[in-house]
Amino acid sequence: MTHKINVFDTGLRTGRENIAHDQAMIDAHVAGKIGDSFKFIHFKPCALVGRHQDLSQELKLDECERRGVQTVRRITGGGAI
Repeated sequence: MTHKINVFDTGLRTGRENIAHDQAMIDAHVAGKIGDSFKFIHFKPCALVGRHQDLSQELKLDECERRGVQTVRRITGGGAI
């Protein structure tokens, strides 16, 4: 039996764009609009924190702003990256 998997490469995007695309893919999958998928992601400089993390505890927000590093909260848990 063959199982079809969609493959996406969205190119270089901001952290917010990538996270929004993740959410859109999840919503489409739950609604039955797309099947199982694999996505290559490429981020412009950003700092990501997990769903339950405190941005101000995990990141030096003033330094991120000074350097133009976008700060983004993932829709999933896990540590800062």
